[in-house]
Amino acid sequence: MVARNFKVDWHGKVVEKSLNLNIDKRLSLVGLGLQEQTQANLSVPVTKNQAGEVIVRSRPGEFPRLETALLRNSIFFDRPDTAEVRVGTTVLYGLILEVRMDRSFLVRTLNENLKGIEAVLTAPMNLQGGPEDLLGL
Repeated sequence: MVARNFKVDWHGKVVEKSLNLNIDKRLSLVGLGLQEQTQANLSVPVTKNQAGEVIVRSRPGEFPRLETALLRNSIFFDRPDTAEVRVGTTVLYGLILEVRMDRSFLVRTLNENLKGIEAVLTAPMNLQGGPEDLLGL
């Protein structure tokens, strides 16, 4: 038996838009998560003596310690394009700490969070129901 009367509704553009919104949301979640974790990693204070003088700063291999909060407060994330997330700092000495002084905080935070990032980016999308359900994060 052959069906003669049937109708196909194509929702390709709606599905594509929903998928792009879902990916955009996931990338923003990753960027915000990395920004917040980097800021948390930069929140261990320097050690001061009773006179208020700094006696212990970070050592090689440690995250930079908090003294003025300038570095921690400079951490940002940006979405310059739909398939990219940038997490960084706006202060020059952050670059020096990262690449010259063995006090990596950006790359180290990224590496320590790769499994979580992968989980966010590869989690199944909810495809049950209509196209609006594709946003199911």
